[in-house]
Amino acid sequence: MQVALENQEGVIELVLLILLMAGAYVGWNIGANDTANCIGTTVGAGLLPFRRAVLLVAVFAILGAVLQGQHVMKTIGKQITPLDVRGAFVAQTASAVGMHLFAVWGIPVSSSSAIVGAVVGVGLVKGARTISKKTLIIILVGWVLTPCLGAFSSFMVYRLLSPVFS
Repeated sequence: MQVALENQEGVIELVLLILLMAGAYVGWNIGANDTANCIGTTVGAGLLPFRRAVLLVAVFAILGAVLQGQHVMKTIGKQITPLDVRGAFVAQTASAVGMHLFAVWGIPVSSSSAIVGAVVGVGLVKGARTISKKTLIIILVGWVLTPCLGAFSSFMVYRLLSPVFS
């Protein structure tokens, strides 16, 4: 009985290590892609040097993850489709590969769309009925409204600040 428990603990540790490695690969690609999205305008405009901007992003990425990350984790980890260990690993790795390719090609993409697509892919293997259509619709609405809101807000703030800076 003792040997069986030790073997089970060894398997759990191996699975955890593999999942952590997949998560690290995702983190690498978030750094390669989303960080560029975040600081590209600031560095491009010459407001901050690259290294200082990266440091600021690192600090605020950690704060954002700690203070608000749990809200999105619930959606990705449970509400789109139920995930088992294999599904979590596959979704993490698939999203990281996609982000990696786009980062190498110099194309900014969203880590959110990559992981949502990967989780949906896992759900499709399990059967389309396992995917929450309501959750997907909410996410898709957010994906449509986010650039629209960004464009509108940018337009309004730029118009309001233009007289001050001209």
